[in-house]
Amino acid sequence: MFKRMMLCFGLGCTIMHLNVATALAQETAPVTEEAAFDAVFADPGNILLNFQLASIQLKNGNLKEASGTLERILILLPDNAEAQSLLASVQLRLGNKPEAMRLSNLILENDTATAAQKQEANAIVAQLESERNAYNFTGVASFGTGVTDNPIGGSRGNKADGGGELLDKPATAEEFSTANLNINLQRRLISQLPQDVNLSLSMTTKDYATYDAGDLSTIGLTAAYSDTFQSGLLRTSFGATRIHIADKHYMNSYDARATYIQSFDDGLSGTIGASLTRQVLKGTNTNKTGNVEGLSAGIAKILSHGRLSLDTRYNTSDMTEKQYGKVTKGVTIGYSTQALPGLTSISLDYAADKYKDENTGVSTKTRDDKTSSIRASYLIGLQSFGPPNGSEAFLQVAAKYSSTKSNIENYTKLSGEASVSISQPF
Repeated sequence: MFKRMMLCFGLGCTIMHLNVATALAQETAPVTEEAAFDAVFADPGNILLNFQLASIQLKNGNLKEASGTLERILILLPDNAEAQSLLASVQLRLGNKPEAMRLSNLILENDTATAAQKQEANAIVAQLESERNAYNFTGVASFGTGVTDNPIGGSRGNKADGGGELLDKPATAEEFSTANLNINLQRRLISQLPQDVNLSLSMTTKDYATYDAGDLSTIGLTAAYSDTFQSGLLRTSFGATRIHIADKHYMNSYDARATYIQSFDDGLSGTIGASLTRQVLKGTNTNKTGNVEGLSAGIAKILSHGRLSLDTRYNTSDMTEKQYGKVTKGVTIGYSTQALPGLTSISLDYAADKYKDENTGVSTKTRDDKTSSIRASYLIGLQSFGPPNGSEAFLQVAAKYSSTKSNIENYTKLSGEASVSISQPF
């Protein structure tokens, strides 16, 4: 029997299998890390107790301690493929890439290693070899379809007081199709391996069946710089996006962002970020031109079967006409898991939009909206039938539902959307 543990950092997850059937079958087997450590201290040559301790340390996110335990196992049994496989994954997460490469090559030469262990070792070797290249070119293309309810944004019953054409719109359902292409060129700074520069080109389209005013197409270019520290990651980026709606040039958006992610013990990580966006509306919408400043902070925890996160944000926008300026406060709770084959994610979001000035086209009072949303997505690789490994085509099914309530009388917006897409990395 295998005990499966998942260590997820950022967008990636490493699934590790630990064969501890005999140790777990013992009635007196320790169940806490302290008890397991005491048992190993009393009998350091007991392989089963060492595996038991490593299992608990990995489950608790104590990678450095688990590394020491696995190294002790390999001193006792130098050719143990299970310990080699686990230690290779741990060393990769700790940033000790030369050791991860050495252990992975040992697994590939180990006749006792399973097919799954050799597959994981091949993946580590391929990843590390690609990182040695000065330039790395990747991309992904995806196509999908779906249905959305209330894309126009009408109020329930179309009875918003003073809404006129701005809020009092029909709440109908629409089918749509999507297409996305992302191309990324990465330049690694060989003299300082933790650093790299990325240049990304992205293109997206969303075409409604009949609602032409909702047809969206974008093309964007982003330059990013990343610097990895012992337990943290700093990422800065600058981007420009051209947006078309209904085949007309609607807006240019220019943004600068900085994000720092810090890892802590016990599977905890924290994130802080800041952003500045300049929106330049075209045509008759220049009254909505302005700046959007944002701050964000979040914390995440690796659990035994997934990753739980809490993120907060504060955005303020200043437009040419004050009635379009607003302050947004939001919080998102998310959970992702591989308990089922593939990757399942669920998030709950709450946002409060408070406009800065009266909008005489809607009401004689300052508008105040509150939106609650739930989103769910499921990804599965079409070859592995598990979480996408980065090179295989994958299927994504997504759905969301939102409810917006306003201080404007009789205005309530209900909307939902479901979609399915297939993506192919290259």
